[in-house]
Amino acid sequence: MKNNISPLPRNIVPAGYGKTTLSFMLDFIFTFILIMVAYFISRPIVNDARNVDATYAEMESLIVDSHLYKKTDGGYNIVDYISEEGAVPKDSAESFNDTLVYYYSSFLVNDSRVGFLPDDGIEGDLTDVDVICNWILKDIYDVEDTGAAYFESALVDHKPVIKADLTEEQYKTLCYKYLNESRNDGWILRAAYHFQHQEYFSVRADEMSFANYLSLLPGFVLSPLVFFMLIPMLVPNGRTLGKLIVGTAVLGKDAYKARKKNIFFHYGIFVLEWMSLLLAYVSLPLAFILIITLWLVDYLSLVLSKKDRALHNMIAGTVTVNARESLWFACEDDEKAYAESHPDSAIARIYYGKHPELEIRKSVLSEENIIDAESVVDSKTLISDSKEDDKE
Repeated sequence: MKNNISPLPRNIVPAGYGKTTLSFMLDFIFTFILIMVAYFISRPIVNDARNVDATYAEMESLIVDSHLYKKTDGGYNIVDYISEEGAVPKDSAESFNDTLVYYYSSFLVNDSRVGFLPDDGIEGDLTDVDVICNWILKDIYDVEDTGAAYFESALVDHKPVIKADLTEEQYKTLCYKYLNESRNDGWILRAAYHFQHQEYFSVRADEMSFANYLSLLPGFVLSPLVFFMLIPMLVPNGRTLGKLIVGTAVLGKDAYKARKKNIFFHYGIFVLEWMSLLLAYVSLPLAFILIITLWLVDYLSLVLSKKDRALHNMIAGTVTVNARESLWFACEDDEKAYAESHPDSAIARIYYGKHPELEIRKSVLSEENIIDAESVVDSKTLISDSKEDDKE
């Protein structure tokens, strides 16, 4: 039996980039849908088991008490006074200042669930509001340098105060110093980052994230196994749902019917690529970057290959073909038997073309009786119904 198919026999037509891409996209959609179905089935079970509702209630209580977030239809967002309808820059700046001062001088001091972090660099009696507000003036507002144009140099009524003689443009600039979403920066955003690093919050956020990951886990594991292992192992010629729809199949690299072990390795590579999603608990962006990179490398190997084989084909010893335009046999012996019993067929010409060492009786296989090798192979006229199962 031959060990390669370069070039492919004329009775075998490669799947091509279009069919290969379309079949994978269809299988991807089917897999993604099952992942989501499994997620929504698993989610209430996991949430009940891990008491997620209580954890979320504790987080929500802390979020509300911080005054840094505003509840919206989509959840909680950072307070944004400047973008509110009819907002006046001066009033917005004052609101930002009140929120920031409250967070550091009241919330962090009086709420036992939170506190200042070691990296804050604040020293002195933290029960003294003046100590904290002077720290805000110097370390956050930088009143001795850039902040001098916007804030009084000393506390007024125990809190930092914005200068009263600022122009409207200065108030707008000050608002962007509090919250600059386009640059993902600002004093309010830094306070929000500070809040998210509070142990009470981060522990519960991690618990919520882990519960969500556990809800996704069944889909991450089962969906690729169903669509990229179970179905192609059960359906003849290693065909997934996507391959069945677009009309492609998996053969061995010798252009005969693939063995189960070849199909197993062929799709085992896909399953391993899908398993990259298990890294989502560590980093969801990393998981997506890894799996997309693996897919791109595999696809580029197909584009660059001169044998119409992607990387997973090379590793598994397979080739993906156009099932509607190809004719193949279970093994070489079956092909030989068919060629001998149908000496006038194109299959016979192709077979003996691969084996010129075989002697052919001219009286049986004459030039007049041989279908031209350039002719299109028509499976409907070449193979009798009794031989259909043999070739598949």
